[in-house]
Amino acid sequence: MFRKKPSVPATGGSVLGTTTIAWDDEFKAGNIMWKVPRNIRLNDNIVVREDEIAVFYRDGKVLTYFDQPNRYALTDVNAPLVGKLLKFFTGVQQQAEVFYLQKRYLDGKFGSTQPYQFTDPTFGVVNLRVFGEYRWKVASPELFINQFVGTFNLETSDDVEGRLREQLVILVYDSLGKMKQQGLKVTDL
Repeated sequence: MFRKKPSVPATGGSVLGTTTIAWDDEFKAGNIMWKVPRNIRLNDNIVVREDEIAVFYRDGKVLTYFDQPNRYALTDVNAPLVGKLLKFFTGVQQQAEVFYLQKRYLDGKFGSTQPYQFTDPTFGVVNLRVFGEYRWKVASPELFINQFVGTFNLETSDDVEGRLREQLVILVYDSLGKMKQQGLKVTDL
């Protein structure tokens, strides 16, 4: 389900780390992801719990996943002195980020905001609405962050769920359109 880890940083953390980062339980309810709101530095520690996965990015690329509960010292990241020297000589500032994702399933509801007009030979024009429930979880953290969150500039779990609801309604409406083209009736639904 997840890509093989290219390298695994030291576990157990570091006493020399400047900050220990963890996704607090009080902020998890209903949230699928959390992006650590600052650039990561050498020896910062992250705590990963049983129900989480952390994805570590540097310079826009996934370096590794942390999918086992533990404390991890991020040792191969942008050290302040090295980063300043690199920026001075190359003009490039390395960026390191951590995204937390929940491993568990989330439940949601969806519904159409506008009726779909289905032309039926017997009943004429029938306005159909769609409502339902869904259950989902992230199967591929890298694809989710790169292709879904990043492409659509989704910053909150509400944004992600809004996009999922839109896509579900579009899929149902596309299926209704295909049924209409095949000459099926409302009673065939």
